[in-house]
Amino acid sequence: VQSGQEGAACWMRRLWPSRRHPAGLARIVGISCIACGLRLLAPNCSLLKVSMAATATPIQPAACEAAGAAAAAAAAATVAAPSKLSFDPARRQVFAIGNEAADVDSLVSAYAMAELLDGPEIQGVALAQISREEFRLRGDALALFRDAGVELNADGTPVRLCFWDEVCRETISSLASRSLVLTDHNKMTAQAAEIFDGRVEHILDHHVNTNSHPQARAEIVEDLGSACT
Repeated sequence: VQSGQEGAACWMRRLWPSRRHPAGLARIVGISCIACGLRLLAPNCSLLKVSMAATATPIQPAACEAAGAAAAAAAAATVAAPSKLSFDPARRQVFAIGNEAADVDSLVSAYAMAELLDGPEIQGVALAQISREEFRLRGDALALFRDAGVELNADGTPVRLCFWDEVCRETISSLASRSLVLTDHNKMTAQAAEIFDGRVEHILDHHVNTNSHPQARAEIVEDLGSACT
């Protein structure tokens, strides 16, 4: 979010052709278009209750359209950083997974749990329920992992963090002794249950206990502010 007084934007001209975007809101939700320099609204702005997906046709100026086409071409040509994760047949795989929001508390608690579990008999695997591409948009998480000295890929993602879009369900399902640790939530998501149903062995959380996995060892302290705490 960049501060600025200019409120008129290419999106706004279609939505409110005779009005200017209030300068105060521009400072809160506005960003600058990299192609034309005009102010844009963030998608699905909750303050103005506007969904950009509802617009039927492209409405950016020609410069924006050209920039969008170039960005799409670059994205298509981008190869995701290869995962260095491999499964050790001599050890039992225990996956640590945070909730599907994948906020910093979830990401860090899952990563730390996997690191703590990793040893001669257990291979700890940290798993994020978001894509690698989405993680790269999370500046707070990128900065924290970098500042902590975690080994990173060229794109800034942690080497020892597996992302959901790179999960091979068949390969993980073939691991007969696989199990799951839930951090920052205590009920498996549907997508996780497809691979780990009945295999939750440990829960570390600070939310209200749903008692969804009675067989698991549960460490749930509801009056804490975070799972990391």
